[in-house]
Amino acid sequence: MLKALHPKFFRFPGGCFVEGQNSPDNAFRWERTIGPIEQRPGHWNVNWGYRTTDGIGFDEYLQLAEDLGAKPLYVVNVGIWHGGFTPVDSIQPWIDETLNALEYANGDATTKYGALRAKNGHPAPYNIEYIEIGNENNQDDPTQQSDNYYKRFKLFRDAILAKYPNMHIIGNVMAWGTDDPKWKSAESVELLDEHYYRNPSWFARNFNKYSNYPRGTHGIYVGEYAVTQGFGINGSLNAALGEAVFMMGMENNSDVVKMASYAPIFANLNDLRWRPDMIQFNHKQAFGTPSYYVQKLMADNIGTRILKVNQHNPYAATIEQNTIAPQKSSIGFATWAAQSSFELKEINGKPVNITFTPKKGQWQQTDNIYTQNSNEEECQNIGNITVGNNATIKMRARKNSGAEGFVLVFNYVDENNYCWLNLGGWGNTQHGIEQIINGDKMQIAAKNGKIETGRWYDITLQQNGDSLKAWLDNELLFETKLIPNTTQGLFTTATLDETTGKVIVKIANTSSEATTCSINLNGYNVHTANATRLTAPKATDENSIEHPTRVYPVTETLSPVNDKLELHVPAYSLNIVTLNR
Repeated sequence: MLKALHPKFFRFPGGCFVEGQNSPDNAFRWERTIGPIEQRPGHWNVNWGYRTTDGIGFDEYLQLAEDLGAKPLYVVNVGIWHGGFTPVDSIQPWIDETLNALEYANGDATTKYGALRAKNGHPAPYNIEYIEIGNENNQDDPTQQSDNYYKRFKLFRDAILAKYPNMHIIGNVMAWGTDDPKWKSAESVELLDEHYYRNPSWFARNFNKYSNYPRGTHGIYVGEYAVTQGFGINGSLNAALGEAVFMMGMENNSDVVKMASYAPIFANLNDLRWRPDMIQFNHKQAFGTPSYYVQKLMADNIGTRILKVNQHNPYAATIEQNTIAPQKSSIGFATWAAQSSFELKEINGKPVNITFTPKKGQWQQTDNIYTQNSNEEECQNIGNITVGNNATIKMRARKNSGAEGFVLVFNYVDENNYCWLNLGGWGNTQHGIEQIINGDKMQIAAKNGKIETGRWYDITLQQNGDSLKAWLDNELLFETKLIPNTTQGLFTTATLDETTGKVIVKIANTSSEATTCSINLNGYNVHTANATRLTAPKATDENSIEHPTRVYPVTETLSPVNDKLELHVPAYSLNIVTLNR
C-alpha cells in the first residue's frame, strides 16, 4: 500500500522518536541499529510507550526508501531530547554522529563507515540528499525541546555542507502554538519544516495559506500534517477532504511548498498509540483511510504547470454560516487526572444556586463547593440549569492534587457536544479552549501556563454567540471564536501535463449539497475525459478492517463537447478530472 503511493521521498526515523525522552540514550542512535539484528541492543521507546528492537534500523530505513524508489530524508538529533539537552558548546559528538551516519549512507567502500555498509550487504551508496536538522526543536519556549536552536542549526549545517556541499538542508520552525511559524534568524536555510495537526475546517480555510507567502528566501516543507481533531474513529471522509483542499493549495503554490508528507503512516490495530494513521493493519489485513486515498489520488495526478482557475462558487449566496454555539445549553465542572474543588459564583452578574449531576468521578458537595476526589480522566459534573449563548460565568477553582488543573464546562448539550476551558491541562503545561462536536474534540485556542496546587483561582468566561473571552484571575487568557468542524464550499485547481497535453482539474466539494460543474477550457479542445471520485453518503463515513472500501475512489468516463465538460459534483467529494486532447 505504501509503494502504491509512489512516494518521491521518505522521512525517517521520525518524529519524536528521533529525540527520545529522559536521557540521550533513549534517542535514536543510528550506530546501535545496524548490523546483525540479534546483536542490536534495542531501546525503550519512551515517547510512544513500547520497547523497540530496532530491527528496523538505519540501514533498513535506507533500504526501504531505495525499494520504494524514494529519496531518503534523514532527521538528525541536535543534542536535544524530551526533558533535557546537551549544552550547545558540547554538541560536537552529536555532529560527529551525524557525519558518520552520512558516511555510512553516502561514502564509498574505502571509507570506514562505507566499508561497514558494504559489509552489511549494500556495497553501493544509498545517497542521502536531504537532511533535517532536528525535529520540532525551534519553539519560542526554550524549555520545549528548543535550547539554542539557531546556534545548533549553524554548527550542524556548516559541518555537513563542508563535507557534502550539495546536501539539501531543512530547518525547524515552531511546530505548535501558531499557524504562522517564522524563521527568526539571519542564518541561511533552504527549506523549513512546518507541522500542522488540526481539524478539517482549519485545513480547508487554509487553501490560500501560501498564496501570499514571501518568495525568494527559502522554501517550505510541510513535513507533518493530518486532521487529528474531528476525524471520527479511524479517519473520516470529512477529514480527508479537508486535507485534500490544503494539498490543492500547496500544489497551487509549489514554487514555495517544495515538499509535503502526511504523518503518521502506519498503525497496528492491536496496539494503537496515535489516531488517525493512513494505513492501519492487524496480523493478516490492512486498510487505507480516506486520507490514504486522497494521498494516492493527489500523487497520481500531478501536472507540470499550474493553470489559472476562475471559479464561481455556487454556495456563496445560499450557504450561511450558522452560529455554532447552541442557543440553550448547560455548564459544569470537570477534571482530568487531578482532584480539584469548584464554586460557581454568578451568571450574568447574579448569584445562582443550582444542583449538579455527576457524569463521572467521585464528587462531593460541602455548602456551595464541589470537590472531585478521583484521578480518573474526564470527570464531569453538569449543572441542572439552562444558559444562553450570551452569558458571563464567574467561578473559582482550586487544584488539590494530581497531574493537571481544572476545567470549566460550557455549551453543554449532551456528552458528545460541549466546550470546555481547560486550565493547567496537557500535564499542567498549557491552558486551552476545546470544542467537542459529535464526539470529536478540537482545540481552538492554547497558551502556555500551569496551575499551582492548593491555591484558589478566579475564572471568568464571557460568551457572545461564537465569541469567547476567558480570564484567569485578572489575566485575559483568550479572546477567540468557536469554529465549525467543516468549511463548506467548492475548491478547484488545475494543472497541465506538458509532456502529454493532459489537463488535470481537481474539485473538492466540502458542502452537504451536490452541484453541477461546467468546465470551460477556452478553446482547448478535448477528445476524451474521465473523472475519479472519492465520496460517500455521509461526511463522517470511514473505512475499517471490516469495511475497508466504504470510502473508495471510483472512475467513470465522461463526454466532453469541444472545450466544455458538464460534470456532476456530489456532496462530500474529491473529484479528479483528466481531459485529453
